[in-house]
Amino acid sequence: MTSTQSEISASQPSDWSYTAEGGANLVLSYTGTTSAILRGKAIRLRKRKVIKPVSSSSVTTTSGHDPAGEVDVRFSDQVILPLLGKDQVVQTEKVPVEKAFLQGLADVMRTRKDRPVNRVEVDEVDTQSPCVVLTEDLIHGPGVLAVEIKPKWGFLPSPTHLSSESKPYKTQHCRFCMHSRLKAQEEPSSNTPISYDDRYCPLDLYSRDEVRVSNAVKALVRLFLASEGSANNLRFFVNGKKVSTSSEDLNVFEARLRDLAPNSLPSQIDLAELASTILVPHLLESPLLSTLSRLQSSLDSLDIEGVFALLEDPSNPTSLESLSQPTVEEWVSWLERWTCTSSRDSKDSTLEDTILSYLLSATFKDCSIILRIPLPVPTASQSSSLKAIDLDPKPIARLSKYRKLDREIVDSFSAWKSHEEATTSRRVPPCVAPSR
Repeated sequence: MTSTQSEISASQPSDWSYTAEGGANLVLSYTGTTSAILRGKAIRLRKRKVIKPVSSSSVTTTSGHDPAGEVDVRFSDQVILPLLGKDQVVQTEKVPVEKAFLQGLADVMRTRKDRPVNRVEVDEVDTQSPCVVLTEDLIHGPGVLAVEIKPKWGFLPSPTHLSSESKPYKTQHCRFCMHSRLKAQEEPSSNTPISYDDRYCPLDLYSRDEVRVSNAVKALVRLFLASEGSANNLRFFVNGKKVSTSSEDLNVFEARLRDLAPNSLPSQIDLAELASTILVPHLLESPLLSTLSRLQSSLDSLDIEGVFALLEDPSNPTSLESLSQPTVEEWVSWLERWTCTSSRDSKDSTLEDTILSYLLSATFKDCSIILRIPLPVPTASQSSSLKAIDLDPKPIARLSKYRKLDREIVDSFSAWKSHEEATTSRRVPPCVAPSR
């Protein structure tokens, strides 16, 4: 048993504080006082779905174990890290744990009512998982301000492989902006009073232009406020506590921002402008967003339309159903070929390599970034950092879902755009791609 494993096993469930969760994982931060090894660390737990049978009020669970969804530290170390660089990813370690440890954490979270009700109804800690992933804690720490952004797609696709129906829309409007219209149509109750012109556009965030990046941050903050924190593209944490849109939380958050603000900043500045003033310099000084945009684009040279054109080509003997989820070894072998290929055009790639490339692009399109700023003032020993998280491989089985969603997004956006321009006599402005 390693020292890390011993320390985790010896810790109490109450030593771990709920931080956040996504679709597949749940993160707890170590807030105990007895372990120097665990100080500044967090653990990521796998979740499993909760299924309520139609004929019974009892609840059963289905294990979250599946080859595609299982967190694999080797994938991060051997595939993600070489592409992003060690300073832009979080170091991870897989640590074996006992079922009793996981059950204890689940019980404490249930008692403290840590998790959102809508999450509790859908999934829970997978107590059958043989391990947790130990990682650097980017959220907790005395006086720490942490900002989590899900930037989404950072490029416009090449028109080469697009259909005549989708080309006018995909080459002018980014995926996020188009998808937002579909979501507004499907969930009208979740709409916010933010106009299309004032929307968050990822291409602004990725642009490296100070004015555009500032506009993106302000749009994200205003969306956060208008949605009462329900929009999942932006989250704030102060001293490890997630900031809600309650007056109390926002006052604490604003006070922390002002601790970092220059003295010359007007006192009457609104929260979006204040946040932009503090955050934009950190975003611009890091190469992470540029790296993500470049990888998303270069790995997805065909678009999902081009991928399926290859899959459905009569001369292609390989079917989607015959392809299995890549192993880490297959990913590493692919990376060696991709890195050494002078021309990454589809003509020089096998179908299998094209699909792996597209899947990895999907990982980078869906990841989050966390900006960590120690307070009150960063020092040489406590500098800010910007790192990417949520970088697990995407399941190959989702390819058909990606194509279906792609069609729905284009159909919905084209109908909305036609109606908008017909009723307002005003052209819907295009998105502006980041310069390369």
